[in-house]
Amino acid sequence: LLRRACEEVDEFEVIDSAPAGPVRVDAPFLSELARVSGAARTAKQGWTDVARLGTYGVVGVNYGPGETAQAHQADESVALTDLETVFANLKAAIVG
Repeated sequence: LLRRACEEVDEFEVIDSAPAGPVRVDAPFLSELARVSGAARTAKQGWTDVARLGTYGVVGVNYGPGETAQAHQADESVALTDLETVFANLKAAIVG
């Protein structure tokens, strides 16, 4: 796909690459977080540190407040109530 996207250039060089994160649907914490939060388990488009954690055997998840479409934008913002909800859900999932 990358070669096809770059076929108009004389050459290109890949200087960095990273594997996808492992999908750990069997992890008890992730099941509890999904239950407590009611959040759907969906794929994440884009690389995050969950992949890096996975290379060390650490189960990770992308879960937090905010709108994906606003991420890394100049006008990105998060409502305080959303922060409070996420904190409460994480606390409930950890404490049980």
